[in-house]
Amino acid sequence: MAPARILRGQHLPGVRPAWSPPSSAEAAPTPQPPATTAEQAQNVLEEKLRQMESRLAVAEREAYQRGLAEGEAKARAVEERFAALHQKLAETITQLGSYKAGLRAAAEKDLVELALAIARRVLHREVHVDPHALEGIIGAALERVNAQEVVAVKTHPFHAEALRGALARMAPGNRISVHGDPALPVGSVILEMPRGNLDASVDSQLEEIERGLADRLGRTA
Repeated sequence: MAPARILRGQHLPGVRPAWSPPSSAEAAPTPQPPATTAEQAQNVLEEKLRQMESRLAVAEREAYQRGLAEGEAKARAVEERFAALHQKLAETITQLGSYKAGLRAAAEKDLVELALAIARRVLHREVHVDPHALEGIIGAALERVNAQEVVAVKTHPFHAEALRGALARMAPGNRISVHGDPALPVGSVILEMPRGNLDASVDSQLEEIERGLADRLGRTA
């Protein structure tokens, strides 16, 4: 029996070789180089910046809407307080009409003065603690005049910033400037116009109510 020999580079008939080098067509694809650490960090940073910008935009819109709603709510509350006060005073005068003539003549003036004193105290406390308390007054004043003629508003510095925001909402195209004058008392609102000024301050409003009530009392005496 002839000794077995290993044939290099040859294949035995009917025997599949255990391994053969892959052909060029079967070669593994060349792997793509992974993104560098610097590129990955830049991508992460850009994504975080986009998220922050989105959150800031949402927060800004929510803060604006919240501030606008709070300002309008406070302005309506002040208007309602003035309306309720005026209504209460009118009801008091109506009730006075049922008194006998002698008692009415002696009591009407004292009751009116007492009601006005209470109203003055309540309103003065309000304007000293709430810078937005004059927004209702400035809105009513703009309805009495042509808003386009108003060039400036003078008030105490405590109310200046709140009135700027109120005028920006009530008369956005008029560019009415607001000047804070520390010489004016808290609660002052003076509208400056080419044809003259309008004093819409809290004290002026109370004096106007007092004159109207005095005239009414004089007619019913």
